[in-house]
Amino acid sequence: MEAPAQTNKNGRARFRGDPQESLKERWNVVTHNNKALTAILCGAGNRGLDGYGAYSLSRPDRLKIVGVADPRILRRNLARERHHLKERNLFENWAELVQQERLADVAIVATPDNDHVEPTLALLQRGYHVLLEKPMALCEEDCWRLVECAEKTKRILTVCHVLRYAPYFREIKSVLDSGRLGQTIAIRHFEPVNFWRFAHSFVRGNWNNEERAAPFILSKSCHDFDLLAYLVGQPCRTISSFGSLAHFHSKNKPPESASRCLDCSLAEHSCPYSASRYYLGEMRSGNLDWPVNVVTPEFTEEALLQALRTGPYGRCVYDCDNNVVDHQVVNLEFEGGVTASFTASAFTDHRVRETEVMGSLASLKGNGRDLELYDFQSRQVERWEVAATGRHLGGDSAMLESFFRAVRSGDRSLLDTGPRESVASHLMAFAAETSRKTGESQALNG
Repeated sequence: MEAPAQTNKNGRARFRGDPQESLKERWNVVTHNNKALTAILCGAGNRGLDGYGAYSLSRPDRLKIVGVADPRILRRNLARERHHLKERNLFENWAELVQQERLADVAIVATPDNDHVEPTLALLQRGYHVLLEKPMALCEEDCWRLVECAEKTKRILTVCHVLRYAPYFREIKSVLDSGRLGQTIAIRHFEPVNFWRFAHSFVRGNWNNEERAAPFILSKSCHDFDLLAYLVGQPCRTISSFGSLAHFHSKNKPPESASRCLDCSLAEHSCPYSASRYYLGEMRSGNLDWPVNVVTPEFTEEALLQALRTGPYGRCVYDCDNNVVDHQVVNLEFEGGVTASFTASAFTDHRVRETEVMGSLASLKGNGRDLELYDFQSRQVERWEVAATGRHLGGDSAMLESFFRAVRSGDRSLLDTGPRESVASHLMAFAAETSRKTGESQALNG
């Protein structure tokens, strides 16, 4: 059994090194070139402008946004103001952008799910390294097109599977690799999507309909599959899945309710999904970030109320055009016999993912911050906290550092996860959705 390599400031044993210190060391390998990487935002929504754009403002030594492509004039103007962009570097769409000579080191593709493939192919061919939001594509064929294009053009492509980069999940991986748990037998992983977040994104919002976006299990959870493959260290071989749209449909709409929350007598006091109560409450509490900035670009109550009167986010959750599932379970069997169960559900409170790893010598469970290891031999419990800051438990910044390291060096092998690895998680999601719809287990051979 491998002994812990060191202890942290609290005296607790660290397994195979500190994940956060390791990331710092690996970043320092390429900081001999102090010039920040330049980037074009292809898509200036919440993940593009408010996520990576905000990162560049907080770390101008590492990333500088120099242009934007987005069909919405308000978002383009906001990007111009925040990043002091030149007028000639504002584009209405990615097709305009790729007509120009390469303007930056990298392109960040954060367009809608169904518009990931073509801009990424064009940008790779134009010479950009590409950071691509998940999901990379909506079918297997397009996933492989992206991989082949990146390899042919010798450009670096990273899909934003941020969970495996988070120090918390890297700590779990370190414990597994240390041998403390013995043989890994099974994993239980739970994604509590949260009732109001689901209503925002998957009932009223951009990911509510498979005709415009990806199936729920792909758009929300493909990086959970990536995480499970990372923890197990073996490819998945068989998947079965069940789930449905159980609650958010017209059959559950109260007879006395209205089509819009602002017109509804139930919204203020009786409905947990009231748009007016939720979004106004967020604004009045001082939150002008997500999700308020998705509903309106103008942060006044008048503008917010107007958006709720006319826009998609003011609709009754039982009177929308949504068709994605609101709960789904997936059972997975990996090569070597490790099994895993994954559950994603709208009907939870606000908390982060929960994971339990069951080994032959010990079990490990965590809630996104605290980990608890129960040793079967000694029957002792060890508990510790893994500190994390930033989006996705610190996974966003760690992923960016992996991408930057590879771009700086020009060495794709320095990516912590490459595009071929990303395809595996998508194949798992495709198989899960096929199983859910057909009622049959699906074998994965690739």
